[in-house]
Amino acid sequence: MSQENHDSHSEKRGDAKQKARLVEPDGASAGLCLWTWLGRPRAWSAAQVMALATLACLAAALLTVLLAPATVGVPMAWALAALAYLLLGFILSREVVRSFRCEYPHEASVMNENLLKSEKSSAAPELSPGIAGQGKNSEAVRSSVLFWSTILMTAVLFYVMFLDKLLIVEDVNMEAMDMPLTVAHLERAREKGVSAHNYFNADPIWNNLKQENPHGAFAYFGKRFQFEFFAFQAPLLSALYVPFVKLAGVGAKTVALYSTFFAWLAWMLMGLLAWQMFGRWCALLAMLLLISSLGWLIHTKIAYTAWMPSAVMVNALALAGCLYLQRPRHWPLVVMGCLVGGMYMVGWVVHVFGSLMVGLMIVIGGPRHIRKTATDVGVAVVAAAGAIFAVTAAYALYHHSTFAEIHTTIWAALFGRFSQGSVPGHELSLAGKLAYAFRCMFVDMRTMDHMDKCLEGHPAVPLLFSVLFGLGLLYSIKQRSAGDKVLLIWLVSVFGVLGSFLTFTHRYALLALPAMSIVAARGVAGIAGDLWRWQGRLARAAFGVGVAVLLALTLAQTHRWFYVDYMLNKPPVFEVDRMRGHASLADWLSKTGSSRDTLVVLGDPIMFPHTSFLFDTFGQNYRFMYWSNRFRTDSTPVQVQEWEQKQLTEHRRIVYAFSTVLLGDSQTGTITNDWRPFLAAHTGLRPAWTYSYAGRPPSILVFEVSRSQ
Repeated sequence: MSQENHDSHSEKRGDAKQKARLVEPDGASAGLCLWTWLGRPRAWSAAQVMALATLACLAAALLTVLLAPATVGVPMAWALAALAYLLLGFILSREVVRSFRCEYPHEASVMNENLLKSEKSSAAPELSPGIAGQGKNSEAVRSSVLFWSTILMTAVLFYVMFLDKLLIVEDVNMEAMDMPLTVAHLERAREKGVSAHNYFNADPIWNNLKQENPHGAFAYFGKRFQFEFFAFQAPLLSALYVPFVKLAGVGAKTVALYSTFFAWLAWMLMGLLAWQMFGRWCALLAMLLLISSLGWLIHTKIAYTAWMPSAVMVNALALAGCLYLQRPRHWPLVVMGCLVGGMYMVGWVVHVFGSLMVGLMIVIGGPRHIRKTATDVGVAVVAAAGAIFAVTAAYALYHHSTFAEIHTTIWAALFGRFSQGSVPGHELSLAGKLAYAFRCMFVDMRTMDHMDKCLEGHPAVPLLFSVLFGLGLLYSIKQRSAGDKVLLIWLVSVFGVLGSFLTFTHRYALLALPAMSIVAARGVAGIAGDLWRWQGRLARAAFGVGVAVLLALTLAQTHRWFYVDYMLNKPPVFEVDRMRGHASLADWLSKTGSSRDTLVVLGDPIMFPHTSFLFDTFGQNYRFMYWSNRFRTDSTPVQVQEWEQKQLTEHRRIVYAFSTVLLGDSQTGTITNDWRPFLAAHTGLRPAWTYSYAGRPPSILVFEVSRSQ
């Protein structure tokens, strides 16, 4: 054989070897198992190395701060936090540079897919057409049956977790009832043909509130009546509440239906997003993981107005962003811009997260030039401005208001929110904020504020969720597909703000739970795929059964945590107990007499907020007064009886509602809601009604005094 022929044959063999090797775009190693990839540092890109180093540094810093906070000095804490943020900035900046240099290896990904297909086809044994078709059909039937059975099981579990006890929360939190109560009165103003300003300043119900509880009526925004402010604070949320108020009226069931509907819609959108990113099984697993989160369940039941619609918009934004990253076009940008505009009309911090998500998606979305980036940013901004203008015009026309009235209120709400007081941990260092966020999410969801929205000693996401989320992050760093980038941008946009500018709160982290669920499901899918390549179908099946069993136990545990521990056995906390029993008291009032001849005297505005009774007795128009405005510890029985005789000339009966919790004034040393003068004036009078729950002592005592007495 000549030297020429030998060289030509060796060259052909070299070409064949080169064609048989997977092209690894930027070290992604798409065909490698996770443990193989972790054991091949040469296959890693710089970004992946830095990302893994970031995770390791953060884990070490968080464990150090959690286990021995006194040993971590301020310089060390700042150094660890600065390192984490520098590494994160390096990763993002590297993606930006690669984007503008057009270094995204789309051709390599296509080559990998084609090569994998050719390997599968060459490795498959030759079967006759009939046998091959029969095998494929039977496999498809089994897969379809299993898939639809899982869908049915997922729907049943959602019903058990969210719908079976839909009205378990009878006493709605004041911040959750503000919007439906405002919307109902706005509809009354429309029926009368008057503006919201004139209605809230002339209606006798609101005048009674201003007279009896002026501090509560003007507590939020200075000299402006708070319900007039609520009418324009969040125009989009007000519009979303209108059909629920018209169909179900005003009450706890309306709030529960509203929150559960949008929680379901966000849940479905997250499933669609996960299906678009990683397939149908990943979508179902993500949906199951999300409903296993105690934080998601509690916040759905507490039902604040802005939370679940904001989660819907964030999921929709991520879905549009995924389509944009897969193929940059203008119509997904228009959708994202409209969603950011809608987030602004919510009057909540969600528009900050949404704007960051859109900006990062545009910047690292793929090969582009500065002109193209500027054009995309302009399209998103114009779409956002158009959405804001459309919602404002429709709302102003519907409620006879002006653009200035609406947007000055929104701006006051957005900027006033941070000036009214912040989380007690606002002075934490950056590392301290990261440690605090880690503890609240994965260890103990107790926070420094809002004790009524957490369950002490329990994590916001269960242990299984946490472990799978960590694995999913590794797979997202390894693959960095369009879906992975959307999820990582989503998480950075939320937790980057919570870890620096804002201190962690569950109501903000709620917006990242869908992304965390998809990442966790991605971890399961990645491990299952690697096990199949490593040990075959049996190993993957065993892993799937194990995950299913653990997930079932986790769902049962979360169900007990909320419906038993949170609703019945939660430690007596002032913010929780003072809100209980108001709906039951309102129901008792409606069953025992008419509002036309009944005067209701509440003990004090702290334990009996006026708004709660306006909400629970909507449409009955009771007249409310406060005992603490008229009587004190030194009041005499004669004074009480004389006042009662005067009121009984106008009303047939007086209903007194007192709390068993006495509130002391630290400055004067007196009791502000002392109702012992009432007992002295009515010796031997027994309560007409009491309220208690879970076998605890009564927290509300109701007495009735009538003309006959």
